[in-house]
Amino acid sequence: MVSLPVDTTGSASASASSSTEPAAQAPGPVPPPAPSPDAAATASAPAPTPVDATATLSTLLSLIAGVMAAQNQGQPAAPSPATVSFPAFVSTDAFPAGKSLPNLFPSIETSTLLDIARHEFRPIDLCKLDSRYRNKADVDRLEGTAPRSSALKDYPSLHSLLTPLTMYFAVLQAFAAMAGNTHATFIMGHAAARYITHLLELHQRYEWSAVVQYHMQFHLHRRQEMLTGSYTGWSQPDNLLMTEYLFGRQRSSTTASTPSRISNKPKTDISSQTCFAFNKGSCTTTPCPNGRIHKCPPPVLAPPSRTSPPPFTPNLPHRLLFAPGLPPLLRPNSDPRANTFRSSSPSPPPVPSRLVHDAWSFYLADYPDRTFVDSLLNIIQFGANIGFLGDNYEQSCKNLKSASEAADFTSTSIQSLLDNSHAAGPYPSPPLPKFRCSPLGAVGRKRNPGKLRMINHLSWPQGRSVNDGIPDCEAHIVYDMFGCAVRDLRHLGTGALMAKLDLKEAFRHIPIRAADWHLLGFHWGAKFYHLLVLAFGLKSAPYIFNLFAEALHWIIQRHIPAALRHYLDDFLLIFHPSSDPLVCNAAIEWVTALGNELGLAFQDSKTVHPCTQLEFLGLELDSLAMEARLPSDKLAYLTELLDTWALKKQCTLRELQALTGFLQFASQVIPKSRTFIRRLFDFSCTFTSPFATRHIPKSAMSDIHWWRTFSSHWNGVMLITPSLPSLSIYTDASGSKGLGGIMNDQWFSARTPRRHRPRDIQFKEIFAVLHAILCWGDNWSGHHITFFCDNGAVVAWLNSGTAKSPHAMPVVRAISMMAAYLKFSYSSVWIPTEENALADAASRFQYTRLLQLAPHLSPKPSSRKSQLIGLKRTLTCQKSYIDFVRLHPAVLDEPGKYLPATDKSIVEWACHLGDRGLQPKTIKSYLSAVRSLHVDEGLPFAACESETVRRVIRGIKRYRGERERSPKLPITPSLLQRLASISGDLSDGFNVSFDAAIKTAWSGFLRCGEFTLDRGEKFNTSTHLSRGCVTFLPSFAAPTHVRLDLPASKTDPFRKGVSILIAKAPEGSTTCAVSALHHLFTSNPQPLDAPLFSNPDGSPLTRADFVSTLKQRLTSLGINASLYSGHSFRRGAASAAAAVGFADFEIQLLGRWRSDAYKLYIDVPRERILGLSARLHLAVPPAQPFVPPDLLFAPLHLA
Repeated sequence: MVSLPVDTTGSASASASSSTEPAAQAPGPVPPPAPSPDAAATASAPAPTPVDATATLSTLLSLIAGVMAAQNQGQPAAPSPATVSFPAFVSTDAFPAGKSLPNLFPSIETSTLLDIARHEFRPIDLCKLDSRYRNKADVDRLEGTAPRSSALKDYPSLHSLLTPLTMYFAVLQAFAAMAGNTHATFIMGHAAARYITHLLELHQRYEWSAVVQYHMQFHLHRRQEMLTGSYTGWSQPDNLLMTEYLFGRQRSSTTASTPSRISNKPKTDISSQTCFAFNKGSCTTTPCPNGRIHKCPPPVLAPPSRTSPPPFTPNLPHRLLFAPGLPPLLRPNSDPRANTFRSSSPSPPPVPSRLVHDAWSFYLADYPDRTFVDSLLNIIQFGANIGFLGDNYEQSCKNLKSASEAADFTSTSIQSLLDNSHAAGPYPSPPLPKFRCSPLGAVGRKRNPGKLRMINHLSWPQGRSVNDGIPDCEAHIVYDMFGCAVRDLRHLGTGALMAKLDLKEAFRHIPIRAADWHLLGFHWGAKFYHLLVLAFGLKSAPYIFNLFAEALHWIIQRHIPAALRHYLDDFLLIFHPSSDPLVCNAAIEWVTALGNELGLAFQDSKTVHPCTQLEFLGLELDSLAMEARLPSDKLAYLTELLDTWALKKQCTLRELQALTGFLQFASQVIPKSRTFIRRLFDFSCTFTSPFATRHIPKSAMSDIHWWRTFSSHWNGVMLITPSLPSLSIYTDASGSKGLGGIMNDQWFSARTPRRHRPRDIQFKEIFAVLHAILCWGDNWSGHHITFFCDNGAVVAWLNSGTAKSPHAMPVVRAISMMAAYLKFSYSSVWIPTEENALADAASRFQYTRLLQLAPHLSPKPSSRKSQLIGLKRTLTCQKSYIDFVRLHPAVLDEPGKYLPATDKSIVEWACHLGDRGLQPKTIKSYLSAVRSLHVDEGLPFAACESETVRRVIRGIKRYRGERERSPKLPITPSLLQRLASISGDLSDGFNVSFDAAIKTAWSGFLRCGEFTLDRGEKFNTSTHLSRGCVTFLPSFAAPTHVRLDLPASKTDPFRKGVSILIAKAPEGSTTCAVSALHHLFTSNPQPLDAPLFSNPDGSPLTRADFVSTLKQRLTSLGINASLYSGHSFRRGAASAAAAVGFADFEIQLLGRWRSDAYKLYIDVPRERILGLSARLHLAVPPAQPFVPPDLLFAPLHLA
């Protein structure tokens, strides 16, 4: 063995031990074949002259020689002796200081060394590193497509490949050592040793020409990984490439690299031999034309040795096809926790188990973590510890109502448990001390209520249940999500074959220890029982079962050349598109047989054999169309569910949890859609009781509205697109100064907006990301953007799409929507502050430091002004036109030239909008948006205003008609008087406020939003009416009128303020606004910055409270309140003014209208129209034509 440098602290010793042990062990139970002539020639050939440059090279060559010698003798290399501690590494050979790679490797050309350092060195050019081939003329070959004859000619034997490959690894290690990266040097050395061992094993099993082709492709794949800084791929076999290049190329017992000699021995009778071509699927004629037998060969067992696992005879089909490869890496979620095996602990009594102890021990013999394996074997023999730490006491209970309603099903389920030895009983009385009974229940799926499952309600009673006694740390688990399967399918490519297996009653496979039996009791029919296996409903059951699922995953991954994912008991295998379907089917048969050997039962009814379309975790995968889909029944359910919630006003916690659960499920095929569930989660946290009913807030309804709008236009499909080209963006924010960002040679430095400066640093960091999108996002279409940030919370927000911060969540939503609009995907990576120095300098306006650190940056920053103007408008009107002409290129004068718009394209688009049912007024607004787009780009827009387009719109209006208006009724003076008469006790603060509000709104022609606030809106004296906005004139004691100063209104976009004069009504009038305001100020005095009108609790009057109170009082008067709204006061005042003969311009002046829209507010009573019609017949023409009087301010000299 080779000594590796170790740290005296002991941290590196474990790494060294674990890294060398797998290389020294045999890959599995398959016996090593006899040494081939190539291997013998390799052993006898003289070793190549080593380059005396670094100790690393000599170490690597010594390791190769030791491994080769062990392989040629047919025995594994000697394992490292077990030691307690390692001495400090001592060496008198210091690494040469001040030398470059050409100095260390003078016999290798500088250009070749440069290619290796850049990871641009071609695998076929390895011969350049061997002195025997160095002067060989270069052959012009395409990357990854070197002809077999050429590769085999260059590397005719194992030794001819290992010599330059060893030199290649030595150059890489020297390069890493010169850079001072000791970790990379160690990783490279470890990976090189593992890969060379892997090549030696392949050389013994497969034809050398196939191994060479495998190596060439393997090297190409690793070269791409090394460009990203990853070198660990060299230490792991590539099962997909092995299937493609090595399958069916096994060495036979007569294969040799030297010409065969003539033998006088009689020919062997082949009639009893197995046809290997039949096993590969290439021999399909029956009987076999070669005279062999069409059947699978019997398994070949390894000879017993002192390092062999316990005696076990595997009996799996197709064993030669799926021989074990190198041991894979450790599996996640493999910490046994409470079930950790301790040899010092006394052995508990054994328990019955269907799991086969010897089979698990055999297949996990090479698992890197022996504690994990020992813990699993201990569970199989003695049962699992459920992790209960609570108090032990006797407990009785009543079963759930669902169990009694399905009594036959419950009885059958209990009998099935007894028949399968999953439960013990029946007992006339509690069989164990401290026996705890938990309620039984029968539950069905929401969309399949007929399929029932019996559960043990182990969460009862709340606070003292069995599950309450199990710590959360014993149950926490991170699952393989659906997105991992999508990534595997994207990596393998179109046409990949997929297969799925599902374990039957997964938790029932795992026994529990006898010490926990008393915790899993139940009763039925006056009899007592207790479970012997994990229960559905036990808090720690998923994690304990997943320990075995992870072990099964590791075993399958070692043997089957496929990408593998599992979610508890669901296993998905994805094979390379070039895989033989017969081999893929054989793999499924092998896995099913493996389950039987281990004691696991797969459900035949749920097994899906290799195909290109299947359902996994409730979602569909299609490798031909490269789509992930929400099944049609679930898509219909989603639409129905959202339509139901759109009409809801209140809900319970369980209803809300059912909604959020299904939306989270659907979000797996809708990228970044989890962003629009956050407000629903926040709403669910406000429930104090699971049985409470609460009003659904506006924020939660916004998320529901987003999902409803999206689902109505979505076909349930997510495209699995190839990997996109990537861009790296670095952003940062300083605490009190500004924002900074770096993209290639561009950068920005901007002040944090004043309104956001009081926010925390996390908000500013996420805002810096948004600013980067606004600056550069219009150039990111079709790219994947990686945001590098030194704030961990922001990285988590961007990757998950959700944030607990109520201030940051709107920014996260904006980033998701803008990414969808600009057609780029994104992720985020955390980096230390030191590595984000450029963005940090930009955020602090340290321009000198910035350009010193990165001279390649542009001397001028990117524009501080956002490059995305009018994004919301573009998302609707303008985008509608662009999408239309993209789908109908025939309307364009030139292909791809969307602007300026042509007469034909505008007319066709307008007709398209009319066919969609849009109103003519809406079509005109769309045209205005497209016209604005031309103005922004400096293009002519005559097509948007042509007479042809006007005629088209008139035609649409005549054909479709205009939608009838159904405005709310006006509050007439008589109705206002009736409302004033039921004001109630005017000593009450709210009654006084509401009375003043309705009279002021009517007399001042006020819009509802001008004197009320929206729900959730904060009161601000700069935009809302306060006590200081009312001035009584000429005095407060005897006012004749008031001046109402509106700080903000619809027709005041620059917030200059508008003053309204309201006169006092004649004495005796019950609708006087001046008197009502005067009474409000005297009966309820408040500071000048207090809201003018308030709710009963003193908060500012909201629109919802005002309208609800108005409708309550209208209902009490016997009036249909649904016909009125907050705008009825403004409408009533305009109608009353017209009724008493006010001129149009006077109504327009009082209501502050700037257009003829005031005419829509005037309702002329039917009686007045009839009266005018009657007076028409009695009208007497005047003796002289009517001449209007001169205006007082008109000049007299004008005619």
